[in-house]
Amino acid sequence: TCAAYLMASKLLVPELSLWPGFSPPHLRALLNHSRYILVANLGNHIVGSADNFIIGYFLPVASLAYYTIPYTIGSRLWLFVANVLSAVFPAASSFSGSDQNTQLRELYLRGTKMSTVVACFPAFALALFSRKFLLFWLGSDYADHGSIVLTLLTLAFLITSFSLVPYQVLQGAQHARTAAKYTTIYAAINLALFFLLIPHFGIRGAAAAFLAGQMFFIPWFVGTANRLLGVSWRTVLAQCYWRVFLIAVLAC
Repeated sequence: TCAAYLMASKLLVPELSLWPGFSPPHLRALLNHSRYILVANLGNHIVGSADNFIIGYFLPVASLAYYTIPYTIGSRLWLFVANVLSAVFPAASSFSGSDQNTQLRELYLRGTKMSTVVACFPAFALALFSRKFLLFWLGSDYADHGSIVLTLLTLAFLITSFSLVPYQVLQGAQHARTAAKYTTIYAAINLALFFLLIPHFGIRGAAAAFLAGQMFFIPWFVGTANRLLGVSWRTVLAQCYWRVFLIAVLAC
């Protein structure tokens, strides 16, 4: 496979040299960018696993079963949206590298609208029918313990999906440091809410903490991306959110 990739690269870029070399400026540029990517990914992984550790520490282990399944369902919704938008990062890098700021803003708006279109209806439907979904799938015991958790987590992941395009565009448009800084704040907010609510409210507190963290952080983060890219909130709301929200709610 490696040999095939090398041959294909040489055919696509004939001036490419396949002989190994070393370039300090390129290495410094890669390391400078990669450290911010590392910090951002680390913050996301901490948030993704901290709630399970805290639940396991403060609550009976059986509580994890009622929490993990709704969390997995909600995260699959987020992952589906992320896969649909996987082309945003390389496109943003290309537009940013060639100073095509108009195209970059258009990519930002279209990507945000696409994330809203893909995520809203299944999230609203799952949140609305969470009890029946768990009842028919896993039985009344899971429905009793997990329906509210599933509703809260689904709405939380829906809000999180709205940050996918801003996050990828900022990383691709030479704002990786900003994305990393905000991800660190995001992790701190969620951890604080987890420690505050889980001991007192159990797995429903964990789901409510995650939802509250998204409601507090995501609008702030999206607003920062809007400002850096020169896009107004009014434009984003008018072109990306309102009509899609209305259609999804009416459909539900």
